[in-house]
Amino acid sequence: METQGIDIRIEGRTIATMQFDSIFTTKDDKPLSRHNDYNDFVGELIIPKLKRGVLSTINNKSDFNKSDPHWIMVFDELNKYPLERKEREMTESKLKNEWAKKLQDTNPNDHIDTEHSVWPSGQRIDVYRETESGKIIIYELKVGRVTAQDVYQLLMYWDGLVMDGTFPKEGTLIVGEKENKVQNMIDLIMRRMTPPTYINVDGKEISSEPYKIMIKTHREVGLTKDIER
Repeated sequence: METQGIDIRIEGRTIATMQFDSIFTTKDDKPLSRHNDYNDFVGELIIPKLKRGVLSTINNKSDFNKSDPHWIMVFDELNKYPLERKEREMTESKLKNEWAKKLQDTNPNDHIDTEHSVWPSGQRIDVYRETESGKIIIYELKVGRVTAQDVYQLLMYWDGLVMDGTFPKEGTLIVGEKENKVQNMIDLIMRRMTPPTYINVDGKEISSEPYKIMIKTHREVGLTKDIER
């Protein structure tokens, strides 16, 4: 939020940066408060060479003179164009529900669950899917760019299912943006890491399927594509 607002340049010299509440006001003429919804707002006020005394600066010429009536006129003009708040278009909860609905609509015979939990702590899988043929697929949905932590969260769900005697076939991260480093990490995990085994009531060990983790973007799976990160 600190970088919201405009820079002011006069004759190519920047005299003030990230001006927001010093310029923009609410409808009742109070300073407009910074907010995450304005994170996309940046800009420049570019002013050409002026006569001496017009749009004056303070003595060291490092800021505008807030008492100069000419500046007040300029800022009053800027305030005729209210800033648009870009409210978060999608939360992870909405993403999860949208994806679950999309899966159910296209696969009506599959079991789709957004309440399935694993581990004694009750970690809830975003979307748990059991296909008509019995294939288990789990999904983790994120609004922004994929991270290493997202991968380990999905692995935690996978391992928790195995501990309960359920064996997933695939795990998919659905994110706003991919990251090559994270994909490289997933490639190493699938090649080198061994998933846990399940020990049944008879003491028999049953091996899990090898980890199969994929990353898909919202756009690739047909979810809302304009997601604020």
